[in-house]
Amino acid sequence: MIGAWLALAGWLSTPVLLQESGGDSSAVVADASSQPFSRPVLEPYADLRSWIERVENRPGASEDLKRSRATLRAGLRWRPASSPAEIAAGFRASLGSDRNAEARAAFDNETPDTIEVDELMARVRSMPGDAVAIGKMRSSLALTEMIWDADLRPVGATAALALERLGVPGARLAGGWLQRADWSDDAWMAAGQAMLTRDFAERSQGEMVASYAELHHLDELPSQGFARQNTIVVTPEGRRYAVGFRVLDLQAAASARLGAVPIAVRVELARNLAASEHRDGVRTRLALGGVETPGGWEVGWLYQRIERDAVCGAFNSDDWWFHSRSRGHLGWVMWGQGRPVGLRFTGTIEQRDDLTTEVHRLRAELLARLPSR
Repeated sequence: MIGAWLALAGWLSTPVLLQESGGDSSAVVADASSQPFSRPVLEPYADLRSWIERVENRPGASEDLKRSRATLRAGLRWRPASSPAEIAAGFRASLGSDRNAEARAAFDNETPDTIEVDELMARVRSMPGDAVAIGKMRSSLALTEMIWDADLRPVGATAALALERLGVPGARLAGGWLQRADWSDDAWMAAGQAMLTRDFAERSQGEMVASYAELHHLDELPSQGFARQNTIVVTPEGRRYAVGFRVLDLQAAASARLGAVPIAVRVELARNLAASEHRDGVRTRLALGGVETPGGWEVGWLYQRIERDAVCGAFNSDDWWFHSRSRGHLGWVMWGQGRPVGLRFTGTIEQRDDLTTEVHRLRAELLARLPSR
């Protein structure tokens, strides 16, 4: 296994991308004959997210919930200037107004008061877009947040292969194995996907992604408070999910300009192939503005409908109060999209399928990022 990883790393090593270009064609390409570790570069990074929120009309609660939290993710990234490899190590420090024991009741994937390893990973990648990564890291797979919360930092391995060398520009295959949270959490996901990106008219682009994900070792999650509206059965061993999760994820997106304003549209569909009913989810997204607008202004709207057993709620985004068996809307306004400092205001209106009361969630966030990140 180790030999296969090293062989693939060597194959990826030429040509190599020296920095995250973000679409910048000025990125420098290293010559394959240069010394791979001749110019070591150690880069600090830091991301601060601080928010306050209010949740109204929670099921079974007599009072509104008011919370605040600050989370710092920081570390060092080692990227030799002439090597395809990089190594990153970082921590997460959070401080919240609520207690760790209350995180499950609020359906949070992260505890509010903690200092822990956030990232410890190694990656090699090439200029065409091939990449291999292993360790504790943010997932690089393009999955809808109905299936996977982007805030999770799983332990695992991912790989991506660009198909441009095979005559299919803009196409990529990727896959990975991801343990849900850390070394103490047995739940894991295996996923594979195919992506196709196409440029059309000036500053217009389309994207399609098809993914398949299987979730395993889930038996302990319901007893830990991660039922999250999925169907549960009681067995001699305790509470268990009634169905397994083998999820097909389809995404289609397009971006263009409406006059001088960037516009982006995305539709995401999910179906649990292991369930015979209550197995579908849909999410639509519309955003105006973004990085290219003065000040980085962006406004947007999301609609989300997830049937009870379409996805496993222990893995998906906790930006929503309900993780399945519900429908709702989320709107946001953001200043500073793509900038080192930003402000974001979000609000959700959600309704669980078996209830008539709407849950309202309002949040204000301060975002700050070290520019070299």
